[in-house]
Amino acid sequence: MERRDFIKIVITGSLASSLGCRGGASGGTRPAAEAAGGAAAPETSVRAEINAFCHAVRDGAEFKRPRPARHVPVVIVGGGAAGLAAAEALRTVPALLIEKEPTLGGNATGGSWRGVGYSSGTSYNAAPVLKELAAGLKVPLLPIDSVDGMIVNDIFVPDFFTTGLRRAPYPQAVRDAFRRFLDTYHTYDVDAELPRLDNLPFAEILKEYPKEITDFFDSYGPNNWGARVRDTSAYIGLQAAQWMGGLEPGRVTGEQGFGNLTRAMGERVLSRGKEGVLTGATVVRVERDRDLFIVTYVPPGSDRPAEGTSPATGPVMPPLASISADAVVMAAPKLIVKYIVPGLPKDQQDAMFNFRYIPYMVANLCFDGVVHDSCFDTDVPAPDLMSDVICADWVTRRGRGDRSRPTVLSCYMPQTEEDRHLFLEEADVRARALAALDRIDRWFPGAAEKCREIQVRLRGHPMHLATCGMVTKWAPLARRPFGAMHFAGTDGLGEVSDLAGAVETGRRAAQGALASIDAAARRRGARGHGAAAPVGAQERPGLG
Repeated sequence: MERRDFIKIVITGSLASSLGCRGGASGGTRPAAEAAGGAAAPETSVRAEINAFCHAVRDGAEFKRPRPARHVPVVIVGGGAAGLAAAEALRTVPALLIEKEPTLGGNATGGSWRGVGYSSGTSYNAAPVLKELAAGLKVPLLPIDSVDGMIVNDIFVPDFFTTGLRRAPYPQAVRDAFRRFLDTYHTYDVDAELPRLDNLPFAEILKEYPKEITDFFDSYGPNNWGARVRDTSAYIGLQAAQWMGGLEPGRVTGEQGFGNLTRAMGERVLSRGKEGVLTGATVVRVERDRDLFIVTYVPPGSDRPAEGTSPATGPVMPPLASISADAVVMAAPKLIVKYIVPGLPKDQQDAMFNFRYIPYMVANLCFDGVVHDSCFDTDVPAPDLMSDVICADWVTRRGRGDRSRPTVLSCYMPQTEEDRHLFLEEADVRARALAALDRIDRWFPGAAEKCREIQVRLRGHPMHLATCGMVTKWAPLARRPFGAMHFAGTDGLGEVSDLAGAVETGRRAAQGALASIDAAARRRGARGHGAAAPVGAQERPGLG
């Protein structure tokens, strides 16, 4: 057997629910397969992302809405960064946050291996709003101060976008083209031409450049805004010239990317009372009922949807629960919203059907000893398995320390929409994780011998594609308030998916919800009512 056959692989995310696992865990690890010679192959641990109920709603699941058990002023749907930011902004009013996963944090999560923290989602930012948020929560964010390296023809080139460009093993014409692109667009005022550029394919800009520039963006784009060159808005592609490659000043991250920050956000929300947060519960319908919204959800611990009794019958939901609210903050992806919110205006629903999302895999390769710690981020042009590699302990070690210490390299592996099926089988995911290790071993020889474990995080729909018209047309329509429903999340901006955008949209949606609550109180006062009277109010307990 080869050394790689003994590497433990832990898979967390969409895979398990696609395979039929329920809840937040698969019920344990699968039995180790017997290898040649009687030796046991390594265990593969699988934990699930809760997508089964979302897919059932999409596929026409049958269910009857129960009467609301209670009333709250605001319900927040989604416990990622946008939902958590909304919950914090709504701290002065009773609110309930509902999240389908067993934990909060969404796409900004992290983990650790033998004391080395790593990110399994968004990994850096330079926005003041995040620095202020982290300071308020006493979460350390550390400066990155590192220009990206790049893999060119299987050769690592440090400081590619500054001094390394002239040493890169590209033809001189290609090196000149990279420099020309940066010189032309690094300070270009893209906002002055927003309507034109947002409706122009980025490919039209890059057709004047060598193929290697497109290859770079065909990798860099999916990692940052979900789309390859042919699908990217020129506004987004040109905007990237201002911050790509580690050239943006003031970039920061934490010891687990932003995982510690979203964890602290969640802990603050929970500190105000566990009755304000419901995890492991999937919202399946949010509908208007007179002046209220009725939010229907699958309670935690419910069985998976049952198959229909005939080909014409869709999946059948388990027993459901409902709650009424004066306002809703919808911090869920628009691909979910369009199915769970009936009655949306046609133009708004049509806009949401123009949103596209990519699947994503992050493979954190865990090593006994240093494999590569020359810079924070190393970009990998297309075509390749990965878009870039993050040195997890860069901000704490900066390439210094005992060379035999545990280290982690985070391989970011965005997939194309048509490759979503690759997340459906454990064997395929395992093969891709080991292929990522093979690539690292090619670029940094000896890596495979040092690898002890691979932590894989799968996400089915974490990032929208910043396609043409998204910023100027589809996103504004999709995020338009629907009565007292206010939308949060970076897909409602249509630009690069990042943590700062999520936080800002969550806060804005919360302000809208507060205004809706005030309007509801004024309506009740005008009618001479002292409190809300939702459907089923006579059956619900008091809120205390």
